[in-house]
Amino acid sequence: MPIELGIATPAVPREPAALDDRFGKWAADLGVTVLATHLGPTPEDVLPLAAEVRERMAGWGLRIVQATGYNPSLIGDDTSQRQVDLERLTRSFEVARRLGSPMVLTGCGSYHPTRGYGPHPRNHSAEARERIVEFLRLLAPRAEDHGIILTLECHMITALDTPAHIREIVDAVGSPAIKVNFDPVNLLDGVDAVYESGPRMAAMVDELGPRYHWTAHAKDIVIESRLALHLDETVCGDGVLDWPAYLRTAERLGTPEQPAAVLVEHMPAFLAPRGLGFLREQAAAAGTSIVGR
Repeated sequence: MPIELGIATPAVPREPAALDDRFGKWAADLGVTVLATHLGPTPEDVLPLAAEVRERMAGWGLRIVQATGYNPSLIGDDTSQRQVDLERLTRSFEVARRLGSPMVLTGCGSYHPTRGYGPHPRNHSAEARERIVEFLRLLAPRAEDHGIILTLECHMITALDTPAHIREIVDAVGSPAIKVNFDPVNLLDGVDAVYESGPRMAAMVDELGPRYHWTAHAKDIVIESRLALHLDETVCGDGVLDWPAYLRTAERLGTPEQPAAVLVEHMPAFLAPRGLGFLREQAAAAGTSIVGR
């Protein structure tokens, strides 16, 4: 099965005006065909410019396939803030439509007092998962009405922490508008998981199957040589991830009509050529074809 290659923030700017012809030419020269965006700071700032951004990027052969949900908390206790998050996320669907993106990507938030991806024991409670289900049951009809897929960004330190818990949540909501983004490094939760990343990634797709969207984030992982366990993300090729296994599992997300979009993330613009070059080398060695340029 083929894949498409793309880039995400920070290689893709956050300011709508920065997605200009200069950026379009740079991205097209990289040979990518798809983009993930985190344009802001608010939906209201982006909405008047979104159609223009879509048309300008299309002129360079680029499609936006992920748009941001503006960091809502799906687990919060504050009823009034949950309504604010619900409305802001709903407005992000209109932004996505004007950008031409079929989906909006969001995490679930955290009970950590200051960080949306901060650790907190309550994140891993059944209560947290129930709060997500409640929120998504309210949101899913709005996504369906807009023709947008809401795709969840998972991480081991949030309530979206394991494939089993993620499946429990998505199935409980029961909407075709709720999917999961494939970002396997986020679910490698220890030394064994990192060193056995190939089987772990295959198991993620086995567990979640059609609940996955056809978008995937690509980044590498390292175990730092320090006294306690420190896992960190790095540029594709600079860590220990099993890349042939990653490509095999990513391929399974797509179809001949809609290949998986593999988006290199957390990579500054100056490292984009190296990260994409590594992925192309790995794809060639694995026999994975890349559509587009």
